Amino acid sequence: MRSGLRWLAVGLALILAAGCSTTKPSKPKWKPEERVDVHVKLGWGYLQRGQLEIARQELERALELDSDHSRANHIMAILQIRLNNNAGADPYFARAVRNDPENIDARNDYGVYLCDVSRRDQGMQQFEDALASPLNRRREMTYLRAATCLMAGTDWTLAETYLRNALNIQPRFADALYLMAQLKYREQNYMSARAHLQRYFDSGALNSQSLFLAVQVERNLGARDLESSYAKQLRLQYPKSQEAKELDRAGGTTTQ
Repeated sequence: MRSGLRWLAVGLALILAAGCSTTKPSKPKWKPEERVDVHVKLGWGYLQRGQLEIARQELERALELDSDHSRANHIMAILQIRLNNNAGADPYFARAVRNDPENIDARNDYGVYLCDVSRRDQGMQQFEDALASPLNRRREMTYLRAATCLMAGTDWTLAETYLRNALNIQPRFADALYLMAQLKYREQNYMSARAHLQRYFDSGALNSQSLFLAVQVERNLGARDLESSYAKQLRLQYPKSQEAKELDRAGGTTTQ
């Protein structure tokens, strides 16, 4: 392994070994909080690379040194979800936000988790607490996640308010534009859905889901040329996608 993570681990091992030596003057030991930070960084790096068992070991070491460390608890909660242990994530999330109420990333992720397990009121409270923080520098992300939670609960009106708030902060926020297009499509406001999809595509975003939605929007607007164009693009760029297969099963627009 040649990554920076390896050298962090080697550096930590050398420092700990030096602290045990009695034959030579040892270098100043790391402070406990510095050792925690190293284990947290290693754990997060291994988690991102999909090395879940090693990530767990590093995070456990961090929590042994400081069981209240907010970021260590936050990342351990994410790891539990990756390990399909959703129930095990809850206490780590709770500890993360309790011990650092200004850990906005933890609040956002905890809110998503609570919504996913059908505890939407509690999830929305996490989002509201995050929005109330003057340290929240990505409020548009909090608004987006709150809107996603509300849409899962079919509260379309309030979800739209949150999406508009997100777009007021970041007009080219692709995820918010796509969700707004979905919401407008559900409302059968196809012109507005088209407008938000166009802004979404203009932002440089593109995927099979958005192209499939564009096909449906243009079909309902009776714009056969645009419907055919989006269908062709979907088949050409994402031929193996679920949306392309769905288009074929439904007898969708031809590529001619």
